[in-house]
Amino acid sequence: MEQIREMLAEKTYVPGGYIEEQIWDQNGQKGRTVFKPKYYPDQIVHWCLMRGMYYCQTLCFKSS
Repeated sequence: MEQIREMLAEKTYVPGGYIEEQIWDQNGQKGRTVFKPKYYPDQIVHWCLMRGMYYCQTLCFKSS
């Protein structure tokens, strides 16, 4: 977590590549390709930003 904080504070964070995965519906007839970000650090950074935005939005709307 400290490494992620440092990357964000120093503005050195660069999003990584994506993992391509083929998924199928329950019947196995219709497939689609999805692109998933790597867990570290991309998904962790996304999660932290979303939580921060949620709390900021919650506080702004409650005080209005």
